[in-house]
Amino acid sequence: MRKQAGLAMALLLGVSGLQASVAQEARKTLPRADQEALAVAAPVFGQLVAYTLPKGFRTVHEATNGNMFVREAVLRGQSTGAWTQMLSLTGQKGSAGDKALNPQKFAERVANGFKQGCSAGYVAKPLGAAKIDGLDAFTTVVTCGSAKSASGDNSETAVIVAIKGKSDYYTIQWAERGPAAKKAEPVDEAKWQERIKLVGPLRLCPIVEGEQAPYASCLKS
Repeated sequence: MRKQAGLAMALLLGVSGLQASVAQEARKTLPRADQEALAVAAPVFGQLVAYTLPKGFRTVHEATNGNMFVREAVLRGQSTGAWTQMLSLTGQKGSAGDKALNPQKFAERVANGFKQGCSAGYVAKPLGAAKIDGLDAFTTVVTCGSAKSASGDNSETAVIVAIKGKSDYYTIQWAERGPAAKKAEPVDEAKWQERIKLVGPLRLCPIVEGEQAPYASCLKS
C-alpha cells in the first residue's frame, strides 16, 4: 500500500505504490494554489474533471498507473509523506460500464478499503445520493481512531464523493489526520458537508482535442 496517501484512496488504488515522480511536462500542469482558492481541471481518462482547490492547498503529486489516476494536494509546507489534510482526485478507467456498480457501491468499496487499514475505531456515515453536474453521485464520511502511516500512528477522517461519469468512476476525497485514539470521534456531518461545498462546483466535461491546461472549456462551462 502507498502509505503516504489517505487510507481510503490508497486502498482504492489497489497497488503497492504509484510512481513517485511525474514526467517533466506533466509537472508543469500541476496547479499550485498556495494562498487563494483556485478552480482547476484535469483530463482523467474519458472526461475533464473540474473542481476547486481550497485556500492553502497545493498540488504535489499526479500519476496514472494502469486504469487508475490520482492527483493529490496538501496544505502549504506539507508533503505526501507527512500531512494533516489531503485533497485527492481519483479516476478508475472503464468502471462505469460495470452494471454491478453504482455510486453508492463504489463509495462503499472505497470505504471498505479505509476500514481494512484501520486498526481501531472505524465508523462510516453515509451522507446520501446526489446529482453532480447532472451525474449520479454518492457521498459518505469514514473515520478511524488509529491507523499506521508513514508519519506514525494517527486518526483519520475522510469524506468520499463518488461520481459515475460517462465511462469512468471518479472520486473526490478530503482526508484529515489527527492524534491516534482508541475510538473514532463522532462524525461531524455539517463540517464535512461544508468541505464538499469548498471543493465545488464539481464539473465533468468533454475533452477538447488539442486543449492544454488550464482547460478553460471546462472551467467556464
